[in-house]
Amino acid sequence: MSTGTVLQMDGSQDASPHAAMSGSADFSKPFLPESLAQTAGLSFLSTPEKVVLSQIRGHAYAGGLGLVEAFLLPAMRKHARDALQSEAPANDVPQLMEQPKEFDEMLLVFRAEFERAFETKCRLIGQAEDFTQNVQRRHPLASALTVLHLSSLAQQHYLAAVARDARIDPWFKEVLSARWQVKKAQSAEDMRVAELLAAQCDEAEIAEIFEEYLELAMYLDEVFAGQVELDLEALAGAIGRHFSDAEQAEFRSIQIRANRWTFVGSAMAHAEFLDVVENISPRARRRIETIGAAFR
Repeated sequence: MSTGTVLQMDGSQDASPHAAMSGSADFSKPFLPESLAQTAGLSFLSTPEKVVLSQIRGHAYAGGLGLVEAFLLPAMRKHARDALQSEAPANDVPQLMEQPKEFDEMLLVFRAEFERAFETKCRLIGQAEDFTQNVQRRHPLASALTVLHLSSLAQQHYLAAVARDARIDPWFKEVLSARWQVKKAQSAEDMRVAELLAAQCDEAEIAEIFEEYLELAMYLDEVFAGQVELDLEALAGAIGRHFSDAEQAEFRSIQIRANRWTFVGSAMAHAEFLDVVENISPRARRRIETIGAAFR
C-alpha cells in the first residue's frame, strides 16, 4: 500500500487462500451496486471509468467493514453490555454471539486479491482513534442504538441492493452475503440489549439519548467522508487522468452524498431498525425517518 494512514486489520495474514470463497474478483464488473456507489451522476467519467470507481469504492467499503468490525462495534457493544450487566440480573443479559472467523478471513482474502490485481494503490481511512472516548461520553443506549444502526446497514445493503443487482462481481457479493447472514443472526441479541436499556429510562431521558445516537451517526458520517479524497486520488491514478477543479468538486459532492447514504441514511431506512426505534419512542422514529430521507 502507498504511504499514509492505512487501516490495519486484526487477524492472521496467512489465512487459507480464498477461505470460504470461490473463484476470484472479476475486474470487468462493478463491485458495489449503483445505489451505493452512485457513479451514474458523474458526468465527466466514461462508462468504463465508472466501473473502475465502483471497484475502488468496493475496496473502500471492505475497508470500512474492517473498521466497523475491528474497532467500532466492539467498543459500542462493550459500553452497552457493561452498563446492562451492572443493572440487570446476569441471566437477563443476552449472550454475545462471537463474530465467525470465516468472515474476517473473507475480508482479508478479498483485500489481498484486490491489492494484488488492481494496479493502483488505494489508501483507506485509518482507525477512528477518538471513537472509544466519544462512545464513553454517551449513554449506553446510544451505543446500543448505533450497534443496531451498523448491523442494519449490512441487512439493508444486501437485501435492498446487492441481492437484486446481477451486474456486480459475484465474488464481492459473497463477502456481503456472508456479512448479512452474520448480522441477521446477531440482530436479535442486539435488539434485546437496546430494549432492556430503554426500559431503564424515562421519556425525557429517551429523547436526550436519541440525540446522542444522532450525534454518533453524524460522527460516522464524518469518519467515512474522509474516504472520498482517498478514492479521488486512487481513481486519478487508476485511469491516468488529472481532474479539473470543477470535476473534483462534482466528484466530492456526489461521493460524499453516496457515502452518507451508505453508512448513515440507509440504516435509517431499514424497517427492522425503525421498528425497534418505534417500540422505544414513536416520536424518535419520525425524526429518524425525516433525517434519513434527507440523505437519499
